[in-house]
Amino acid sequence: MRFVYPLVILLVVFVIGVAFAGHWEVKEVKVWIPGHYEKVWVPPVYKDVVINNRLVRIKLRNGYWRVVWIPGHWKVLKVWVWVDDD
Repeated sequence: MRFVYPLVILLVVFVIGVAFAGHWEVKEVKVWIPGHYEKVWVPPVYKDVVINNRLVRIKLRNGYWRVVWIPGHWKVLKVWVWVDDD
């Protein structure tokens, strides 16, 4: 019984190796990303001024969210692909 386990494991590895003969490769795929809207944070605007010989920071405008259009564009993605060995 002790000698059966290595033979079974060797047989399973051989069958899997024959059935799934191949390897993984990284391929670059060109994908079209359609245009879409995105929310972009516009930070607040401050100004440093001197009042009574003291430096004071004054907020001129609050921060806010702005919606911008991102036009469609091509993007190259790296994808793992299974390649069969011939």
